[in-house]
Amino acid sequence: MFDAAAFIFFPVSICVWLMLCGLTLLVFTRKRTLGVKLVATAATVLLVGSNPWLSDRLNSFLERQYPEFDIDGYRARVPESVPAEYIVVLAAGLNHAGGIPATSALGSAGLMRLVEGMRIQNAVAGSTVILSGGNEEGKSEAAAMAELAIALGIQKSQFVMEPNSLTTYEQALNVKAIVGTAPVIVVTSAGHMPRAMALFRGVGLDPFAAPTDHASEGWDFRAGAGLIPSAGALSKTSRVFYEGFAWLKAWTLGRL
Repeated sequence: MFDAAAFIFFPVSICVWLMLCGLTLLVFTRKRTLGVKLVATAATVLLVGSNPWLSDRLNSFLERQYPEFDIDGYRARVPESVPAEYIVVLAAGLNHAGGIPATSALGSAGLMRLVEGMRIQNAVAGSTVILSGGNEEGKSEAAAMAELAIALGIQKSQFVMEPNSLTTYEQALNVKAIVGTAPVIVVTSAGHMPRAMALFRGVGLDPFAAPTDHASEGWDFRAGAGLIPSAGALSKTSRVFYEGFAWLKAWTLGRL
């Protein structure tokens, strides 16, 4: 229910519904003033939501809460003598179209998360990567990441799969069952990281953040290009809306 509501209230969806309602009033009723107001509101939402500067600021608010993974800071808290250390890579969805390479199946966000996880593993000697992500039908996201990792030369002994989770909350629960009280480094998109960290803490883990897949680009309000509406900016604004609804869902269910 929450997921459906999130998509309904995305900026694009809001614009479409307002536009349809406004045009219906203009064409089929005498409430032309209200119809004009609804159409104008839709245009305003579209203009604001597709503004690169505003979209950048919204994404930056989420993404800058956790800096890039600091191996020195990590080692200051977790000595190398700890028996087991884990790096969990959270899945980012899967393209199920046939006849495409594994790199396309994971998408850009999934690729960045997987590569960042393997990069950190090289820095944390002896660590194990947990590839986390399920699927309601067909190949799991964890299996897709594993296939690509093997194709890139990663040894099977360097990672384990958690192929049963369908949400970030389920990932946190399933990872907890694997690692127990061992240190865990969470790799996910920077905009998703604040919610992921809150959910992992909610199940009793003490995670370290390793954000990647940053969407904010540091647009300057004074730069002309930062004021020109774009589809890319609208997509990034939608990501912030989704995170907001996901936070609301987690808070309502008492998972934070």
